[in-house]
Amino acid sequence: MWRIEASDKEPEDLDSQIGELLGKLTGDLSVWKSIAAKYEVDLFCGLFMDKGNEGMSLSPKSLAALGARGIELGLDVYGPSCEPDEENA
Repeated sequence: MWRIEASDKEPEDLDSQIGELLGKLTGDLSVWKSIAAKYEVDLFCGLFMDKGNEGMSLSPKSLAALGARGIELGLDVYGPSCEPDEENA
């Protein structure tokens, strides 16, 4: 396994984090094609939400950049922690 990490962002800014990661790597799509043919390539993200009904979006530019490189996007979404009074309600 090989991994690279982006800087934490608050509030979330997944587009800039994707740009940060891809900016550290080759832009040569033939290299990406070769890598994706041999290995599973994915971008795994943990999203930590402050509220129960928050959301986020990705720009077409980020989606296209991931798709052109054969990178699958995986998201784990974490809601806010329950307050002690909410647990007993």
